[in-house]
Amino acid sequence: MFGQPFYNNPYQSAGYCYVPASWAYPPTDSGWLHALANQRRCRHQWLPDEDDGSKEEWEYNQLRPQEHLYLDARKRKVTLKRKEREEHVAREQAARRNQVLEEHMMCQGLECEELHHEAASRIQHQYRIHRSLHSIHSLESQFQTLKKRFVFPSSIDFQSSSCPDGVLMVPIKHSSSGTQNDMSSDGDLDTRLAYTARNHALHVHMDSMDKLLMKLDGVESWGNEGVRKRRREPQRCGEDD
Repeated sequence: MFGQPFYNNPYQSAGYCYVPASWAYPPTDSGWLHALANQRRCRHQWLPDEDDGSKEEWEYNQLRPQEHLYLDARKRKVTLKRKEREEHVAREQAARRNQVLEEHMMCQGLECEELHHEAASRIQHQYRIHRSLHSIHSLESQFQTLKKRFVFPSSIDFQSSSCPDGVLMVPIKHSSSGTQNDMSSDGDLDTRLAYTARNHALHVHMDSMDKLLMKLDGVESWGNEGVRKRRREPQRCGEDD
C-alpha cells in the first residue's frame, strides 16, 4: 500500500523503439537535389519576375540542415561562376576597346608624323632657299665693295719677249667712257699680266674677284629659278670687269 505506485509506462517496454515520421524529411537523393537546384536556376533564368518565393521557401523548409548547406553552397558556387564569367567578359571587352583605341591612336600618330615630316621638309626647303639668297646678297655686297675700293693703275706691265727683262709697261689712257690700252707700238705684246710690283694691286683685285665668283658657283640653288637668276647677275658683272 505504501510502496511505489503502480502505473504502466509504455516507453519502458523492451520492445519499444522510436522511429521518426517518414514525412518529416524527404529522402536524401543527390539526383533529386540536382533536379531541384536546376529547377530553381532555370526559373530564375527564364522567369525572373515570377513570384514563387512562398513555394521555394516551403520546399526549402522541407529539407534537412545538411541539404540546406548543400543548396546554399551550390547557389554560392553558381553565383561565383556567373560573377567570374561577367568579369571575364568585361575584361575581354575592355581589352578590345583598348586595342581599337591603340590602333586608332597609332593611325593618327602615323598620319600626324607624315604631316609633320612634310611640313618640316617644306620649311627646311624654304629656309635653304632663304640662306642661298642671303649668301648671294652678301657676295654681291662684297663685290660692290671691291669694285668701289679698286683704283685702276696708270700703267700695267705685260709679259713681252721683245723686251730685255721680258716685261713691257703699257700706259693706260683714261677717258670718260672707260679705259683704253695703247698697245699699237709693240706687236709682240703678250696679253698675260706680268708679276711685278706695279701689277700687285691688280693681281690682288683679280684674285679677290675670282674667289667671289667661286663662292657664287658654290651657292646651291635647291631647284629654285630665282636663286639661279640672282646667282648669274654678279657673275656677269665680274666677267665684264
